[in-house]
Amino acid sequence: MGLTKSKYCQGTLCRKNLWLNEFKSDLLLGQEIDDSKIKTGMLVGAEAVNYFDSTVSTEVIFEFDGDMCRVDILSEEDGYIDIYEVKSSTGIKDTYFQDVAYQYYIIKNSGANIRSINLMYLNNQYTRVGDLDYKKLFNVEDLTEIAISMEHEVEMGLKEYKQVLLK
Repeated sequence: MGLTKSKYCQGTLCRKNLWLNEFKSDLLLGQEIDDSKIKTGMLVGAEAVNYFDSTVSTEVIFEFDGDMCRVDILSEEDGYIDIYEVKSSTGIKDTYFQDVAYQYYIIKNSGANIRSINLMYLNNQYTRVGDLDYKKLFNVEDLTEIAISMEHEVEMGLKEYKQVLLK
């Protein structure tokens, strides 16, 4: 059984919740999906592509060993790729490190040459004057070193969470 990024990240937060969500989702209270958050995320993601001066790809899927992830934005140059995970938040949350580490692990092991993996989020200090300035609207943080440092953790987590889902 392969994992998605969502299931992997859910496993990092709570293994029991991962199992319940897979096999007994009707027992989970207060776990309803907030449609407004999803819509906001989609709107922010759609606007984020305007940050780039060159053509980028969106929603690119990578797979390794049955596990998969979908990249928000991918930029390619000289045989290397830069990955951008877009968040509608105005800061970096600890859970985002797991998110990008999982993506880095899957993408790297699928054979892609990664130059960087980045987190892109809204700049709450930006005030619009005139035309929208996408370079100021978004903050971009390079999390490549963090993702690399978490590779072993991701590999062990994948094994553990797959075992949880086999029970």
